Amino acid sequence: MSRKRVSLLQRLRKFVVVAEESQCWVWTGAREEKGYGKTKIAGKQVAVHRAVYELLVAPIPTGMSCCHRCDNPSCCNPDHLFLGTQRDNINDMLAKNRQSSKLNPEQVREIRKIYKHGGITQKQLAEQYNVSRHTIADLLDGTTWKHVKDEDN
Repeated sequence: MSRKRVSLLQRLRKFVVVAEESQCWVWTGAREEKGYGKTKIAGKQVAVHRAVYELLVAPIPTGMSCCHRCDNPSCCNPDHLFLGTQRDNINDMLAKNRQSSKLNPEQVREIRKIYKHGGITQKQLAEQYNVSRHTIADLLDGTTWKHVKDEDN
């Protein structure tokens, strides 16, 4: 018994609600842990906002991110999406001061101090503080948390 294939446009009609105030196209179907819509196309799981961008705007070049102007991960309105590098996406997040963090300033100072002392890797710190290694690398090189000064500064 074969399953009926449903096009992305049909799924959009079924699983998108337009938020009146923001004009976000809110995906009400399946979502990833961070709130991004997900669906399957030709048996492969894809991010809805990326699929919609490619369907209605243009192909996404390899290595490029599909970023949200509206900062709503469940939004798939192509007018709210733009292409950029991962660095562009991080800079956009920082400029809008919308980073959510599992860390607090005291932990940031502590991580910097421990790493400066040596004997521990960024990966080990990431596991200890339940964050990604990239989070640790970014706070160590000043990409994030630059407003938090070390105790000896």
